[in-house]
Amino acid sequence: MVKDGARFVVVAISNDLPDYVEARFRQEPPVGARIVPGSIPVVAFGDMRKARVATLAINPSYGEFLKKDCERDGAERRLETLRSLSCKDLTKAPHETIRRAFDSCSSYFGRKPYTYFAKLETVLKRLKASFYDGSACHLDLVQWATKPRWIKLEPQERENLLQSDVPFLKAQLAHEHLRLIVINGSGVREQFERFFGVRLRDVQFPPHPSLDVSGGASIKFFQGRTTCDQHVVGWNINLQSSFGVSTENVKAVALHVARIVVSPDLR
Repeated sequence: MVKDGARFVVVAISNDLPDYVEARFRQEPPVGARIVPGSIPVVAFGDMRKARVATLAINPSYGEFLKKDCERDGAERRLETLRSLSCKDLTKAPHETIRRAFDSCSSYFGRKPYTYFAKLETVLKRLKASFYDGSACHLDLVQWATKPRWIKLEPQERENLLQSDVPFLKAQLAHEHLRLIVINGSGVREQFERFFGVRLRDVQFPPHPSLDVSGGASIKFFQGRTTCDQHVVGWNINLQSSFGVSTENVKAVALHVARIVVSPDLR
């Protein structure tokens, strides 16, 4: 990445643009989906081709593209948009335009990442991985950012987006070299089990004050494996949006997830 005045210009980091990823960029959203106007599908936060660990959530925040309802621009830009790419849509965009969109996703953590990722980074560090050295990336069940937030969408809107976008996530897990999937919250677990046809089993730990969320439920853990033999591990609360999650809670999640991953019978 280089800085040109007030604008950050993403420099292509690789000549390797997988065909299935290019096809995803060209895929239109479901009819009527309330995606952020002018946004692009976020196929990954970070370089999924290098990562061995991926955190997983529902969909990107509209804050990735908007600041106070205005499109992020200049030094505030986190990802390319249709306006920055000078195109009306990506369905018939030139190959190099698609590459720029992909490179903005792959180099995301080299710019000004959303504070959302700080708590997940704490967990990753315990696993000896990081968004910032390329050993980890972040994926979503749905690659489109929506406005309003996911929870505010109508149930049918959410289902249409899941049905449209989860097949790409399945392709990612089949094509890339990810070995560990880290799930952030029971809502993600529910959809992952439903769409991937896997059963994630609960992992029991002795009660401890560090696992009690102020004004909320205790933190619980689960794990399993995908049909591609990736290890899946996660917890029941959303570290970012659940009320009362403390720094101590996040550190406890990191510690317990690391204990699950390094258990001899889970290798």
